[in-house]
Amino acid sequence: MQTHDGDGHEGPSTSFAIVLVSLIVLLLVGILIYTSTVQTPAVQRPAVQTPASGMSDTEARQMVGLAINLNGFLCGEVLMVTPLKVSPDIVEVECIEYRGGSERVRYLLNAKTKVAWKP
Repeated sequence: MQTHDGDGHEGPSTSFAIVLVSLIVLLLVGILIYTSTVQTPAVQRPAVQTPASGMSDTEARQMVGLAINLNGFLCGEVLMVTPLKVSPDIVEVECIEYRGGSERVRYLLNAKTKVAWKP
């Protein structure tokens, strides 16, 4: 609401609104500059060797975790998948056991039959 004091000058509420809007704009510009310059450290995880199906690394990890969970084991997050040298159809999988946890657990998974077991 704009107020005038009779001779065409702006009243106190208009001045306050202009200052408030200016502060908000400055705050938003500052946040934008800060967020564009601050880099959050990326978590480095080894890539999962994906099949020729064109699956992304994330999709491959989800499928491996799902196969382990469907076998009755707990895998909240797949950390690493490594094919065994002696049998490439069998992969060693390292997982965080519970989602949001920190306990690591290892499983073996037959990639063809989707059967998982603890070594």
